[in-house]
Amino acid sequence: MRSVRQAKPAVGQGPPTTVVEAPRFRLVSPGTATVLGVLVLVLAVATLTLMGLDHQLTNGVWAGVAIVLAYAGVGIVVARRQPGNPIGWLMLIFTVLYLLGSGAVITRCSAIPSVTGGCRWVR
Repeated sequence: MRSVRQAKPAVGQGPPTTVVEAPRFRLVSPGTATVLGVLVLVLAVATLTLMGLDHQLTNGVWAGVAIVLAYAGVGIVVARRQPGNPIGWLMLIFTVLYLLGSGAVITRCSAIPSVTGGCRWVR
């Protein structure tokens, strides 16, 4: 009986080779997390601007803004430092969808144009 050290590879088999693939664009990258973070900031500013135009800025709004930005901030940190961790991506995507939804509720226009020719602000 031969020991493992004396074993020879089968015919046609050589030492394992490493296959090097060309780098591909990864959707899950720190750059994508940064882009989503910037999108969150833009949407937050746009939503606050629209709320100000509609005279809906009250004291309770600022607490919600702080919560949304904190949630997005944690999502950015987790997604940038650990791109394979889905929690950070879920936090970022949830924040973007939340801001899109809240902005859509604020800015919906009625089908009847106002006197000035634009859309009326409705709640």
